[in-house]
Amino acid sequence: MKPVRYKKVRGKNRILRHIDDWATCNRHLNLDYLQKNQRDYVKFWVKPFSNLHIGNSIYPEPYGEFKERLLRGLFEIYQSWKVQLDNLNKPYYLKIWLFEKHISRSQVVCAIDDCLHFYDNAFEHIDKPNLNELRKLCDGYFDDFEKLNWQKGIDTQYIENTYLDLLTDTTSQEFKEAEKWFNQIKEQAFSVYYIQNPTDELQFYYLLENDKVWIGG
Repeated sequence: MKPVRYKKVRGKNRILRHIDDWATCNRHLNLDYLQKNQRDYVKFWVKPFSNLHIGNSIYPEPYGEFKERLLRGLFEIYQSWKVQLDNLNKPYYLKIWLFEKHISRSQVVCAIDDCLHFYDNAFEHIDKPNLNELRKLCDGYFDDFEKLNWQKGIDTQYIENTYLDLLTDTTSQEFKEAEKWFNQIKEQAFSVYYIQNPTDELQFYYLLENDKVWIGG
């Protein structure tokens, strides 16, 4: 596997303006949309950090002032949505999802009515999270984020145990490469999830950690 090369981020002032514009545009929660769909979210769509990765040359995660503006924007959106949701006078789910490794995936998420508990099991729960790790992640913005109640979870990828059954030619190079990859998956899995399928055959998934996520609200 070729090493990852990071592209240089150019146009600092322009990108900072776009981050501020992203936060400003998303402070207003579309209540009509929310009432109809019962859940909504806002992700960090600011180039180049939201660009698709092609090949082994990618942009780094937001750092320095980019990261500070992103964190501030998330908190401002959360605070604004909270005021609007409070005015509905009914229970709601409102959280900031703060991803540790890929902070550009962070978002603000809300839900009401039949979807109130839609996100309750979005992540594998981590007991007794260390808030010093959150303080390090948030840098100088921890004072704002400390006002929220935080939990920590694992963003999980599921790989089916029957993955190799999809490849019929066990003598092919494709199968050998897939088998090597699959053996690595089994070694890296932090847990196994079992289910009973309709044919009564026991099926399970290997659980892999994509990222750790702080859930604050």
